[in-house]
Amino acid sequence: MTLRDRDRPDAPGDLKGRAAGEGLISGQGRRWASWSSWKKQHLFDYPPRATALWLVIVGSGAAALLWAVLQCLRAPAVEVAQVAIAVGLSAVASRYALKLPGGGMGISAADIFIFGALLHVGPVAAVLAAGIEGWMAPRRTSKRLSSWLGSSAAAMAAMSGCAWLYGLTQRALAEAGLPDSAAAYCAVLCVALVPYLGTLVPISTVMALKRGAPLRPLHWLTGTSWVAALYIAAAFVAGLVHLASLQFGPAVLAVSVAAVFAIIL
Repeated sequence: MTLRDRDRPDAPGDLKGRAAGEGLISGQGRRWASWSSWKKQHLFDYPPRATALWLVIVGSGAAALLWAVLQCLRAPAVEVAQVAIAVGLSAVASRYALKLPGGGMGISAADIFIFGALLHVGPVAAVLAAGIEGWMAPRRTSKRLSSWLGSSAAAMAAMSGCAWLYGLTQRALAEAGLPDSAAAYCAVLCVALVPYLGTLVPISTVMALKRGAPLRPLHWLTGTSWVAALYIAAAFVAGLVHLASLQFGPAVLAVSVAAVFAIIL
């Protein structure tokens, strides 16, 4: 009595099935090995909870980046050029920081350009400009890729939320009777702290989890209140420039940009 071909352990169909299964397992193993190697290199001192939150932050930022890129691909060339200019200005401003006395900290004018991008160009430019600033800012103090990725992703995710709230607030104020220009100015001031909170809280939480320190959000906020003031000031300046450009024309933008760079360079 003989076995039929399909019943034999070494039948061609079985061999193909096993090969496909082994290939799938091998592919999954390679992907897991790549992630494990990357984690050992860049997240070697991150405990599981810190790693999980870092992945959530990076995933949120990646979603915001993907959305912005898709919008650029669908937009006319003129709008894409405006986005590129706004992002470029933010990138240049991010390279230069005014050193604060008494320490190694510094501030940049990039947030003025980011809020300006939101007002003049739109959410896409603001999200991408925030991502560039978030990528370049930590490079002044950290050499770790995990810090650069986390900061940039948090900035893009926070700015996407800020842009959404800005749109809602601006429309609500316009429907309440404010002129469009005044509604935009008030709206950007109302949401000025969203990027600050959206980057400070998640990044500080990751750092606390990494070090095994207690979560103290109120302490983080009070300890960086001067940063919150800078965000409000940046939105205030960007809003004034926006109003002036609507009143006197785009030449105001060129003069304002030149003035900012004259101060920081």
